[in-house]
Amino acid sequence: MTDRPRVAVVTGGGGGIGAAIAEALGRTGAHVVTMDPLVTLDGAEALPPPEETTAGRIVAAGGSAQASSVSVTDAEAVRALFEALAAERGTVDAVVNVAGITRPTGFAKGSADDWRSVLEVHLDGWRNVLAAALPIMAAAGHGRILGVTSGSGWRPADTGAYGCAKRAVASLTW
Repeated sequence: MTDRPRVAVVTGGGGGIGAAIAEALGRTGAHVVTMDPLVTLDGAEALPPPEETTAGRIVAAGGSAQASSVSVTDAEAVRALFEALAAERGTVDAVVNVAGITRPTGFAKGSADDWRSVLEVHLDGWRNVLAAALPIMAAAGHGRILGVTSGSGWRPADTGAYGCAKRAVASLTW
């Protein structure tokens, strides 16, 4: 292992649970990339610019971080980000996949577009991140991946696409 700082990517790292995880990783000395298009869970309003959120707080505290507005739903942009990180920083050591959204997608409400949006972030996004990270980690001979989900997939509820996506992601972790 070299003396270079470890590189950790946190999807959904611009706010909420992802931000707390990113900040904790920043305190370990890792270079943290917060990958987040910076919109609220329901898409209603934009969060503060990246320099005023997680990456900015990590840097202000003496750490190393950068913000990326790449969405997990954009497979090509995700791949390009991971390849650039590997080229610039040597590899990607860890990925924490926290990205998530919610929309009104109960079985008797919500639109088909809302349903697709939730599944694109939670399922397609998970696949896009893994497809970008795994080849880099395999080439380096190491890496860590953590998927964060919720209990919505484990209990009966009218949570529509969100509950379905969480159940699918949770089943990948067992």
